[in-house]
Amino acid sequence: MLVKVRIFQDHDDSDSQGRDMESLSTVFDGHPLLSDGRLVVGDVVGESRFTTSLLGMPGRRRVQVSVDDTQGRACAVDIVISAQTA
Repeated sequence: MLVKVRIFQDHDDSDSQGRDMESLSTVFDGHPLLSDGRLVVGDVVGESRFTTSLLGMPGRRRVQVSVDDTQGRACAVDIVISAQTA
């Protein structure tokens, strides 16, 4: 099954331009430590993964993950990463 994953860098918490937040449910909202400034997104069985270094500096950032199906069969995943370190 193909899953569409979109990654946004949020410059303002109220900025949702380009995102269809009404059809997605938030499943994670926290401040993980991104020790090397990169984010890695992969599937649960380890068949594929995507690494982005768009974050730049290491540190804690607010990360919000939203999906179209919270029961484990998501076809769309939006990941929003704050521009500022926490």
